[in-house]
Amino acid sequence: QTVQVNAGAVTVVDGVFEARAILRVTTSPPHESTISANGVPLDDWGVWNDIAPGAYTICFGEANGFAPPCQNVNLVAGVNPTVVGVWP
Repeated sequence: QTVQVNAGAVTVVDGVFEARAILRVTTSPPHESTISANGVPLDDWGVWNDIAPGAYTICFGEANGFAPPCQNVNLVAGVNPTVVGVWP
């Protein structure tokens, strides 16, 4: 949005703020894995910022090794949950 501001004038700019969420995913002990959120593979590993709040199913690629292979998490703006995949 482009706004012109003139000296001595009051300029009002309206905008929409959408609260976003953060998700952290780790493994215990550390173990390589491809993870997905709601069936979509995530390229980066570790922490995701700027995620829309809502319900997500986080799955680890090696489903037969992680316990549990998938976990449900409800992301809420301002709350930073951690999903931990346990590798035996």
